[in-house]
Amino acid sequence: SLQLHTTSSMATEKLTTFPAEGHAAIDAILGERDLTQTSLKVVRQELEKRLNLAPGGLDGCRDQVKEIVTAKIQALQAASEAQEQSPPAADTPAAAASPAAAPAAEAPAAEASPEAGSVQTPPSQGQKRKAEDQAESSAPKKGKGKGSKEKQKSCMTRKAFMDVAQPVTATVAGKQIKIPTKMFSTGSCGFWGSQKIPMDVGGQQLMLQCQFNFTIIGSKEWAD
Repeated sequence: SLQLHTTSSMATEKLTTFPAEGHAAIDAILGERDLTQTSLKVVRQELEKRLNLAPGGLDGCRDQVKEIVTAKIQALQAASEAQEQSPPAADTPAAAASPAAAPAAEAPAAEASPEAGSVQTPPSQGQKRKAEDQAESSAPKKGKGKGSKEKQKSCMTRKAFMDVAQPVTATVAGKQIKIPTKMFSTGSCGFWGSQKIPMDVGGQQLMLQCQFNFTIIGSKEWAD
């Protein structure tokens, strides 16, 4: 009877200071989930279960949980970016870390855009600008004719693109990913998304952190 009473007291305890063992639990939770589909609330609720706390047991240190989770996500994304391959060849007008885009398939594809409440941290403005500049500079130039940037810099407006453009579809490890439209802070337009994708390598199931960045050459010059 005494043991049952003690366990019940632990389960209903409400913490005001984040426990040390919570760090390892957060690492495990983030490692099992798609960061683009995970909110701070979901992480906190799962953490309460793993720490044997009642629902709301971490409400007293909610700000600490938010700070720790955000820092760990940024660290995961930094490690992912460090492993990215070099920019695509000049004849491939796609930006960093992007598989070849395939036509939209009839079968439903996973959505790569972050949902509301997502804890994902997008790339910095400097990283976006670097990827966009690499994409624009990779445009093939034939003879003395106009390059892609010159041809496309006035072909439409940003608003027109966002109104009519549809998500593109990429296939990674046999899984179709829908990549939504994006107007970058630098002024360029294109498609951007991020998602975790499982892949079998020699019988071992590995999880990939993938980022998709497609920048339209010349779109930085478009009018609003």
